[in-house]
Amino acid sequence: MFEPLRDPLLLWGLSFLLILLVVAAVIGGFYYRKRRNEERLVRKLVTSSWVWTHRTLEGNLYQKDPISTLESVQGIRINLKGNLERLPENSKALQPVRKMHEACLRFLTQVGSLPVAGETGLQPGKWAEGGSYRQTLIDALIRLRISLEAGTNQLQEAYDIEMPPPPEPNKDIGSKGSRNF
Repeated sequence: MFEPLRDPLLLWGLSFLLILLVVAAVIGGFYYRKRRNEERLVRKLVTSSWVWTHRTLEGNLYQKDPISTLESVQGIRINLKGNLERLPENSKALQPVRKMHEACLRFLTQVGSLPVAGETGLQPGKWAEGGSYRQTLIDALIRLRISLEAGTNQLQEAYDIEMPPPPEPNKDIGSKGSRNF
């Protein structure tokens, strides 16, 4: 009569097969968890980006306080940098997030060099509606918003993320020659 548990070769073969299955399950579980964590991170980033572009950057914050706008963009940049550090090297999200981060840096470089509204020695009309400093800020915000929206769209497509439609834009924001935020 055939007794498989008494045959040492068959017993070693079954043990080896069982060990391979356990190792494969552990590796598969690790990969799945890593991928799931990446997807969660990207979903959170897309949601944050949607809020940034449709609430923070499209509002009239820049009219009330340009410094608050700079601080908001600095916060966005820090968040993006943190996400870049947490994403795996082969992530589909690296390039769009890197471009979004670079857009924030360009904005901060361009607008951060403008004098603060109300500083002494400024010509009064520079920060007024239609003034050159305000127009520079508006133009930089438009470019930043376009870059953030493009990156968000790439992430949504790559990770199959659906977002709600954007809210209606505020009709009284913007100026001649620029599209409304």
